Amino acid sequence: MKKLIFTTLQLLMFAAFFQAQTIGKIMPVKPSGSEVGVGQTLNFAFSYSGCLGNEQVRVTAMYRDNVVNCTGNPYAITDESGKGSAQLVINEPCKTNQIRVEFYRQSTFGRPVILSIDTLDIAYKVSAYFVDNIEFSRPTPGYLATSEEVTVSFDYFKAYENATVVFCPYNDGTVLSNTTYSALVYSDTVGHGEATFLINEAVDFNQIKVIMENRDSQGDIFYEDIIDVDYKVKDYYFYNITLTPETPAVLDVSDTISLSYDFVKKDTTKNYVFYTRLYSNGVIQTNTNHSDAFTTKQLSGHNIETFCMLSAVTIDELRISINEANVIRRIPLYEQSVSVNFVYNTATSVKQNQVDVERDIWYNQLEQNIKVTHDGRANVSVYNISGQCVMSCFLNEDENVIAADNIKSGIYLVLVKDKSGNRSAKIVINR
Repeated sequence: MKKLIFTTLQLLMFAAFFQAQTIGKIMPVKPSGSEVGVGQTLNFAFSYSGCLGNEQVRVTAMYRDNVVNCTGNPYAITDESGKGSAQLVINEPCKTNQIRVEFYRQSTFGRPVILSIDTLDIAYKVSAYFVDNIEFSRPTPGYLATSEEVTVSFDYFKAYENATVVFCPYNDGTVLSNTTYSALVYSDTVGHGEATFLINEAVDFNQIKVIMENRDSQGDIFYEDIIDVDYKVKDYYFYNITLTPETPAVLDVSDTISLSYDFVKKDTTKNYVFYTRLYSNGVIQTNTNHSDAFTTKQLSGHNIETFCMLSAVTIDELRISINEANVIRRIPLYEQSVSVNFVYNTATSVKQNQVDVERDIWYNQLEQNIKVTHDGRANVSVYNISGQCVMSCFLNEDENVIAADNIKSGIYLVLVKDKSGNRSAKIVINR
């Protein structure tokens, strides 16, 4: 009886020992339902715990309970717990509907000890010709310059050696005619490649067709697919425009404003100059201090400019322009307007002006409203620290209170426009 109890305890301890060795849920990097290529390495991530350091995890592809022609690269576990990734390569065109996961330990007798076997419902379409992991050198959605070359990197998988891979721009299913693209020959059956395309006119397009065709037999297409993109091709354009400080803002004379932007332009054979002009009520302001003009031959890039006013004025518009360097033109090749609101005060009076303004514009916390003293009818706007207008209204001559009970706690800039001019003040709403 004692011997039987001892044997039972041994069995329970033995079972508990193996039960402690576990792997977490297998997560395929390629989700179920994906198309993959023959020879493409597929990864399956998992976590594990309670291991001795001599276990392995192997994955096998199956279709209707039959193992397909595949090669598994088991993951060897070397520590007690952590994360791993088993690999699988399918060697022929087929379909799969299951992945079998074997968790086992190598024994001293040569035969593995199976710890667990699990089956996952993961379906793949395995194609003899396939293009995957496509990346564009220019982000989409985005802007391209006319004749700007875009590089496409990709992985390819194919059964026939002499094949070309091309990327053709389309818009709503129609190929763009005025384009140029590379058609390189790839001899390896599995590898990494790069292709290029460019658009020779200002036009928008929303698709890229990927074509793999027989290099030795024109028109024999092995594989094609459509990739959705969003590119706008411009002769000239400015975008991602950022101002520091954000608008609206009240500044002292000589306080600097920083303007950054991305640009695209056509033609790399000539130097082009970029410059920014400041306007107030449609009138250009010349009493400024400005950083040097930016000159470049690049089709696309990034630029930062700085400028400030040397006199008291309200700036309500910036105009970013581009022109050919060393060529005098009354009208620039391209000009883009940016609405702003920068109020410059004189350096000698700014402190007193700010005190006066704060007396005219203030927040009554008890009544939860904004008090405004103004001259005649006034337009009042309230901006948050992100530059978003959260409230805008008109006050008649006999009105001086704005309800603020719907405005969240925070720091705000109140801008008042009346017949005496523009002024602003910072308020803090704290409920």
